[in-house]
Amino acid sequence: MNFTVNIEYYPPTDGVLRYARIPWDSRIYGFPIFELQSPDAVTPEELASYLPGLLDQWSAIPGKLLVFSKIKFDAVRTSEILAANGFYPVEAMLELFLPLSRFSQVIQLSPLGLIMRSATTADVPRLKALATSAFHSDRLHLDTHLPPKKADERFALWVQNGVESGEPVFCFDMRGKTVGFSHVRPDSSGKIVDISLAAMDASCQGLGLGLLMYHAVIEELKSRSFRIAETHVSVNNPEVINLFIRLGFAVRKTVLTFHRYKE
Repeated sequence: MNFTVNIEYYPPTDGVLRYARIPWDSRIYGFPIFELQSPDAVTPEELASYLPGLLDQWSAIPGKLLVFSKIKFDAVRTSEILAANGFYPVEAMLELFLPLSRFSQVIQLSPLGLIMRSATTADVPRLKALATSAFHSDRLHLDTHLPPKKADERFALWVQNGVESGEPVFCFDMRGKTVGFSHVRPDSSGKIVDISLAAMDASCQGLGLGLLMYHAVIEELKSRSFRIAETHVSVNNPEVINLFIRLGFAVRKTVLTFHRYKE
């Protein structure tokens, strides 16, 4: 999935607030979706002064519209201003990281016969099916204004685009069946890699396969000479958070996401 967006500024002459239309989400949901970028990077006074005008600009767009914004968890005054302007909190995310030089093997063998391989275009239908059914606690599923099936479609297209664009996507097979995948996204420097999206078949959950899967991915990333692995996990997924901590990841920061929906 191409994550490139065009940054715009408000007011156009002063450029205090930054925002961008998110083209891939707008296409999937069928109405404009904007990101108000880093409102905690401006002073609360600036945010309170300019935000209503930007919201009026968006309100002039007919039909449905969604604005989301991510801020530091401790930006309480920013949260207050967003809430006063119709935003509501939908998700808290932990940003975790691991210097790969510190990674040590915590699993000595894989008794369940889980095999990792690189995905091909022939795997896309199965990967899309896994992605469609795997996610339930993210902000797009939790916001009752948004249809859950569109969020499922979004994750399916995410992994499809990852395979088709040549980004690393790993399949995990067991007894001849693909039971999971992990999609990772290297940054432009080639030194940092984001463990971006992963899913496991519901019938295989609770067997410890998640730990085996991430362990294998991290070993592969280390062998490819990446220096740092990063990931973002919702606080609604404590099992996954604990899994990454077991593998040596540490919390870098917490991010709170707000939505503002217009019918």
